[in-house]
Amino acid sequence: MPGVLAWVPGVDPGRLVHHARLAGDADAVLRHGQVAGDSAARQGAHREAARHYRAAADHADRLPEPQRAELLERYASEAHLTGRNEEALQARETALTIREALGQPELVGENLRWISRLSWWTGRVAHARDAAARAVAVLEAGPATRQLAMAYSNQAQVHVTTHELDEAIAWGERARSLAEQLGDDATAIHASITVRTARLAEGDPGAPAALEKAHEWASAHGLVDHAARALQNLAMVTADELAEYAAAAPLVDRALHYEQEHDLDGTYLYMLGSRAKLRLERCDWSGALADADATPVRSGRRRGGAAEQWHRPPCGGGGEEPTCPTWTHPPKHTARAMSPVSTTPTAPTMATSPTSPRSHGPAGGGL
Repeated sequence: MPGVLAWVPGVDPGRLVHHARLAGDADAVLRHGQVAGDSAARQGAHREAARHYRAAADHADRLPEPQRAELLERYASEAHLTGRNEEALQARETALTIREALGQPELVGENLRWISRLSWWTGRVAHARDAAARAVAVLEAGPATRQLAMAYSNQAQVHVTTHELDEAIAWGERARSLAEQLGDDATAIHASITVRTARLAEGDPGAPAALEKAHEWASAHGLVDHAARALQNLAMVTADELAEYAAAAPLVDRALHYEQEHDLDGTYLYMLGSRAKLRLERCDWSGALADADATPVRSGRRRGGAAEQWHRPPCGGGGEEPTCPTWTHPPKHTARAMSPVSTTPTAPTMATSPTSPRSHGPAGGGL
C-alpha cells in the first residue's frame, strides 16, 4: 500500500507512514517518517512531528552515521517541545556520541548544550551544569559561532534556575553581545529573555515591559518557543518571586493559552501545574485541584501512589505509536527524586536537588 500511495500526487506523508508501519516496511517508515516529520515541524504541529520522527528514529540504524545523528537531533527538538524530555535526552546523548566519533566539534557543543537543558528538565541539575560547562569549553576552542552564543545563553539559564542572578545576567549579556555581532537575532532574544527574567527577580520595574516586548518580537518572527518562554517567565516570577498573585493569574492564563495554541505541550503542562500552585496560594481549592488532576491526564500519565507512571501499553503493544525507543540504550540516569506533592510531570522540582542553593529558581521551568 505505501508503495502505491507514494505515487499519488499530493498524498499526505503522514498517511504513508501509517501504512508503512502497518505493512512492516521499515525502509518506508524511515523514508516517509522523516518527510512527514519535517512537514509537521514546519507547520508548528509539534505532536505530529514528534510522532513521525520517532517512528523513523526506530529505524535510524539503517542510515549513515551523519544522517542518523541528524534524525535523532530533529526528533529530540520536537520531543522536547511536546514534553518527552527523557526520550529527547536519550536521543541527544546518542547523537553526541556519533558527532564525537565523526569529529564535529560545533555539533558536539550543540548537543552538549541541549543535554544540559534536557538534564535540567529531567531533574539532573549537576549533570546540567556539567554539560553546560563542557559545551562552552568545546565551542570556545573554535571560532565564534551561533552555537557558542547559545552555549553562553544556556549558561545563563543554568544560573538563573538556581537563583544565581548576577552570574545569569553576566552570561546572558555575553551571549547577547556575541549573538548581535553574528547577526543571530534568535539567540540574542533568547539571551535577553534570561537577562530580563533575572532582573525581574531582582525587582527591576522595567523588566515586565521588556519581557512583553521580547514575547511580541519572538512571536512575530515565528520563534514561538522563545515567545512562550518570555510569557511564562514573566508569569512565574511575578507569582513565585514577587508574590503578586492577583497580577500573576492573568499572565499564567495568557501563557497557557499561547502554549496550547502553538502545540507546546511540554511547557503547557508545566504551566498547568504551576497554575495549580498559584490557585492554591490564592485559596482557590477547587481550581487548584482541577489543574492538578488535569496535568497527568493531559500528559498521558495516570496517578500511581507517590509518583506517576506512564499510561502506555507495553513495548510492542498494538498502539498507533511506538512505545519504547529502540535507537539507543536505556537512560544512564534512571533514579531521581520526585516531590511527593509535585503536580508537574515534565519539569524538575529544584528542592529535590542537593546541588541547588535555593529551593527553586525564578520562574521555574520556563527559564
